[in-house]
Amino acid sequence: MKFEFQNNPNTEPSLEDLMYKYGTDKSKDDHKYSDLYAMLFDPIRGEVRNVMELGVATGQSLKVWHDYFSGAAIYGIDVFNGGGVEQNEKRVWNELANFNRVHLFRANSQQENSVTALGLALGSMDIVIDDADHTFAAQESTLQVMWPYVRPGGYYVIEDIEWDRDGDRKAYPFLHTPERLKLQTLDILKGNDAFFADTTLGHRDWDLWQKRTANWVIDRFSHNSHLLVIRKRIAPLRPVFMNIGVKAMKWSDETQG
Repeated sequence: MKFEFQNNPNTEPSLEDLMYKYGTDKSKDDHKYSDLYAMLFDPIRGEVRNVMELGVATGQSLKVWHDYFSGAAIYGIDVFNGGGVEQNEKRVWNELANFNRVHLFRANSQQENSVTALGLALGSMDIVIDDADHTFAAQESTLQVMWPYVRPGGYYVIEDIEWDRDGDRKAYPFLHTPERLKLQTLDILKGNDAFFADTTLGHRDWDLWQKRTANWVIDRFSHNSHLLVIRKRIAPLRPVFMNIGVKAMKWSDETQG
């Protein structure tokens, strides 16, 4: 089927259009990440200069980011272990040959030494997206290794977050069992702006999506179309103060004194 852009051809293509064009499963009728990403990134699209995605696969989402962030360098990191490291890496390079702002690196994002060897500057990334190993342990380790590369004001996103496969099928470790998190992870979540999102709300064909994704979509609760989004704060946090019970829903003259 020939792809046609839905928006004005005289403007930049929308993120939704690009995801359909290049066939990534982040698109509106797959994980449906395009809705959330467009809300976050459309306002800063022209300002983004460095984007990193962990987990390259066949390079489809790197093509999306290349065309969406037209002024940015796009960095892809992977271990390239499918079908032989060298062979798989070569295939990805060939696939991305015409995308001149894409840079590929072989490294393990869970290992600090592996990433440090790449020589990337700390605090240089506007956006880091973890689409690599989707286990909780791997995502937590990757967050701790890659967080220093996010600039103040930048975003770190973990995609495809699964339920607790080793325990409660109705629990997501990042959200429901913070006691399992390492102190460094808790510091990142508590010290910055973070939220956890289920992007399947309003999915246009949930039944087909569930059928095609099999083991990753058990039901409306236990599925892997969840994102953790963290924005690195620029301004320091205030001391903890809750308005509820003190100021919230009270007239101003009741709270003075």
